[in-house]
Amino acid sequence: MLGTFVALPCRKNQNAKTRRVKMSVLKLNPNDNVVLATSELKKGETVVVDGKEIVLLDDIPNAHKIAIKDFAEGEEVIKYDNVIGYAKTAIKPGEWVH
Repeated sequence: MLGTFVALPCRKNQNAKTRRVKMSVLKLNPNDNVVLATSELKKGETVVVDGKEIVLLDDIPNAHKIAIKDFAEGEEVIKYDNVIGYAKTAIKPGEWVH
């Protein structure tokens, strides 16, 4: 099921219980500068991408893109390691890219 995985205990701590962790975003390629929401996300929520916390600046619909870096006007938006468009205006990390 997309968006959920089971985190197994590490070997050093065999007594740890398995826990369910909900993934809220998905980075499709290491070179991407946007991620996809795996469910509806609300403004003010925090997501973690590449170990960095990003506070959402907009409500994000399911399967929509979120900026993970600052974009200048005209800068390439990259998803699947491909340019899928260009920023019409400056975009901040945590903003809905649409």
